[in-house]
Amino acid sequence: MTRCLLVAVISLLCSLSAVSSPVGYVHASQGSVTVRHAGKTSSEPIEMDDPLENGDVVSTGQNSWVILSMQDGASLTLRAQTQLRIEEYRYRPQQPEEGRSWLSLLTGSLRSVTGAIGQRHPASYQLKTPQLTIGIRGTDYEVMAIMDDSADAELEAGTYAGVHDGEIELQQDGDMLTVGPEQEAFASTKRTGLQLDRRGRLRERLSRFDRQVNLGEVLSQLHNRRGQGFGLDLDRQPRLEQMRQARREARQQQRQQRVKDARDFHPREGKGRRR
Repeated sequence: MTRCLLVAVISLLCSLSAVSSPVGYVHASQGSVTVRHAGKTSSEPIEMDDPLENGDVVSTGQNSWVILSMQDGASLTLRAQTQLRIEEYRYRPQQPEEGRSWLSLLTGSLRSVTGAIGQRHPASYQLKTPQLTIGIRGTDYEVMAIMDDSADAELEAGTYAGVHDGEIELQQDGDMLTVGPEQEAFASTKRTGLQLDRRGRLRERLSRFDRQVNLGEVLSQLHNRRGQGFGLDLDRQPRLEQMRQARREARQQQRQQRVKDARDFHPREGKGRRR
């Protein structure tokens, strides 16, 4: 009886630990980047090393971007005026078959480089946009969702998708389209149907933005550094977490020091003011 109770308690604690552990972190960002946590009505700013949880909606402002490093080694890059909801993300190295990466791109553009989940169990990965669902096969791809014709003077409203490496599979109302390297596809908000887009509009648009904000160089450097956003190196994960925690604590101490300095410089009325 006692042993059974002990096993149950240990199982519960392990379950709670898995639920409460972050599903990813902010790897790098520029400009205005916020998160709205599940059950909350307002958003708050986030910065490098801040943790992410299931249900979070990450948003970027104008001329802003953020790179998210997920727990299975995947990397998600959100460009300007993008909203991404983390529906359900879980990965346990000891039980890779139970991993799941479910995401929703509400609007804007995303670059996704899959990690262990997409590489070992592609069926456990899906990204939804308002027009379609994307599945993958060990992939590095781009997707952009434009919800209203008035939101973009150059492009028709809909979902655009393009592949750098691997393949993606687009699904819409029973239709399916496979998109390979250097190919692009499009699904309109006005009509059903998936079609290859041979004009290269997505890549041209995103390359232009990357040049404007120097994001292309950041992504190139990140691609070459396995274990930090692209790929999963289990031996490095504890050390990376220690580094993130140390940087978070250092920033918190800096904030507290700035608040203290401000209070010392502007003491309460009646006690005089430093000159």
